[in-house]
Amino acid sequence: MWSLFSTQSDQAGFRLKYLEIFNWGTFHNEVYRIAPEGNNSLLTGANGSGKTTLVDALLTLIMAEKRKRFYNQSSGSEKRGDRNEDTYVMGHYGDIHESGTLSSRVQALRPNKDKTYSILLACFTNENQQVLTLFQARWFVGGSMRRSYGIAHQKLEIERDFWPFDAKGEWKKRLKKEYGQDSGRGIEWFDGPSKYAERLIQLFGMRSQKALSLFNQTVGIKVLGNLDEFIRTHMLEERDAEGEFRRLKDNFDTLVDARRNIDKATEQLDRLRPIDQQAKEKIEVEAQIVANKHLRESSVVWFAQRGVALGEAEEKKLAEAMQQAQGKADGLTEQQEQLREEESRIRADIERDDTSRRIAELKREIRSLEKQRDQRKRKLDSYNRLAERLGFPLNPNESLFLHSREQAQTEAQLSQTRLDEWQQELYRLDREQASLQTELAKVEAEYESLKQRQNNLPAEAVQMRQQLARELGIRPEEMPFVGELIQVR
Repeated sequence: MWSLFSTQSDQAGFRLKYLEIFNWGTFHNEVYRIAPEGNNSLLTGANGSGKTTLVDALLTLIMAEKRKRFYNQSSGSEKRGDRNEDTYVMGHYGDIHESGTLSSRVQALRPNKDKTYSILLACFTNENQQVLTLFQARWFVGGSMRRSYGIAHQKLEIERDFWPFDAKGEWKKRLKKEYGQDSGRGIEWFDGPSKYAERLIQLFGMRSQKALSLFNQTVGIKVLGNLDEFIRTHMLEERDAEGEFRRLKDNFDTLVDARRNIDKATEQLDRLRPIDQQAKEKIEVEAQIVANKHLRESSVVWFAQRGVALGEAEEKKLAEAMQQAQGKADGLTEQQEQLREEESRIRADIERDDTSRRIAELKREIRSLEKQRDQRKRKLDSYNRLAERLGFPLNPNESLFLHSREQAQTEAQLSQTRLDEWQQELYRLDREQASLQTELAKVEAEYESLKQRQNNLPAEAVQMRQQLARELGIRPEEMPFVGELIQVR
């Protein structure tokens, strides 16, 4: 697009670098080229030398819609209808009268439509080294003229880029493959003149279609009548002053009504504000009452749950004490049975006076007791190792052992509680770590972005400027931030 900060009128905007035509009017079977190189140029020559033909070629590239284009304006209004796209492509150059008849036959340089085609191309550049190449191709298929419109964002030439030319469209495929179809760097193709004209207006930075109409009216003008009428008709935008006044009046009435309604609403709000404050206080009190009721109901449940927990703990202790008592009773019962058996054996021995049998039984009993002793010793050693690690007394008696077991159960519950707390703390630290990692990634991205730039602007601001530049079709450097234009000591 155009430079936003250019102030030199002799360089600003797109200027014609070169124009190429092939098979247009009397320019036949050869590429003809004029190259103003962006400067003002004088096109001069004798009558019939092709000045108007060149001007009409440039007019065709810029004013693509036939209904808005007027050929051969410089020759006078009475001859404007003598030239059109067909006559230019076929190369009409005069009429010849046939002898013996009153009719005439048109002479053409390229009478065979099936083998005739025409290419027009114009390259424009601006002070920012941007390039736009407009091109149009015309050929015949079954006697009907076909057209193709394109805008390239780089320099094209007819001999280099369009030959060999064929009616099947292989030349177009070759251009697409060579330059691509990117709207910012390659070639943009258009099926009709309307879309082509809209894109041309956008790329050249024209305000409206009026610029093309003005160019069409003035490109070949020779006689200028009333200058005021010409400017009023062709250069000024039409405006409906009466309609704008009515719209302004309606908008003013709407604004007055809106201001009146705003003042009324403001006064109503001032009067309702104390009521609103009291309503808010009432809502807060009601919420506090509901919260207190909920706490009171919850306290009953809490005390009940606490009582159940205490009852379960006491029940567990009683069950353990009962189990211990049952174990003692079982042991005493077993011991009583053993003593009864011993008594029976002794009585039998006394009655039988069988001393050797008694000695053998005593030996078996001794071995059984030694086995029990070794087993209990191993259990005692295992207990002492655990007790030493946990800080409990070694070699306890029965009461001390029971006390140690109860203490161990209490500490196990406390350990489980601490384990739950540590797990919650670990979960919180994991989330905090994830948050810190996300923030670190943002900081690293910002750091990488700052390393690639010479300013300290936030990455979000730079991205926003790039998006605005793409939408406006300008370079980001043409929209500097204030911080990039001010040096601070």
